[in-house]
Amino acid sequence: MPKPGRLLILLILITGFVVAGVQLKSQGVPFMDVALTGIGFLGALVLFFVALLGIGKLLGRLTNRS
Repeated sequence: MPKPGRLLILLILITGFVVAGVQLKSQGVPFMDVALTGIGFLGALVLFFVALLGIGKLLGRLTNRS
């Protein structure tokens, strides 16, 4: 059986998605526009961290004294 804290977090997330959906529908915003924006943001975030990791590895190789 799931812990009560996890159930509460799940309930809060579901409530948030329902409220967001109602607000978007009342404003006439298409769901696909919001979904594409979110996917684009997540993709850019992943690319940013990959670039940071690559720069860190490059700096590590340049400063390696072995």
